[in-house]
Amino acid sequence: MATNSAKTDGKTSDAQVAALEAALNGDSLVTGRRPGPRCSFASIIEALPNATAEKIQAAADDEGTSSSALADLLISAGFDITAGSVARHRRRGLANGCRCAR
Repeated sequence: MATNSAKTDGKTSDAQVAALEAALNGDSLVTGRRPGPRCSFASIIEALPNATAEKIQAAADDEGTSSSALADLLISAGFDITAGSVARHRRRGLANGCRCAR
């Protein structure tokens, strides 16, 4: 049997079940935009001309490009960003990613 790291008493409440059902049915914020601060990488992308923005986004989507290298490129062009922010944007759509849509 698989183990779960979450601590529970082995019982679920009606509210827990309802929240899961709503999420699975697409009736929850889980499927929409998550709350939180604005993604700094997305802010930079939106400020760039479309052609340049597409190239930067393509580099972010390329697993062969490191977050550090991309951050260094943006920093050298005068943008205020960290490798951690780039990495978080690359994980967008995941629990530990930014709130941008995938």
